[in-house]
Amino acid sequence: MELIKDTIQQLIGEWKTQKKLLPKDDIAQIVHKTLSLKEREHVRLIYCRNGVLGLAVDSSAWLYQLTLHKTKLLDKLNKKMKDMPRIKDVRFHIG
Repeated sequence: MELIKDTIQQLIGEWKTQKKLLPKDDIAQIVHKTLSLKEREHVRLIYCRNGVLGLAVDSSAWLYQLTLHKTKLLDKLNKKMKDMPRIKDVRFHIG
């Protein structure tokens, strides 16, 4: 019969390996390097979880502009990620 303590530790270990959280500082640096100088002035990182990157933009014009180039941005980000989990989607928010 297994002890509850052992079962809980095993579940927590499995959960940590499956979650694959990325350090926000690493992602922020990759986003910073990927965006152009002009884009950097208008975009900031909000979150990165479950393969989804959330970026805040300062106006609807920038939201539209970046949405048009979303696929290209996603490809660039994933090329720079190297051994980190891939980014599946980028979501832009005004704020």
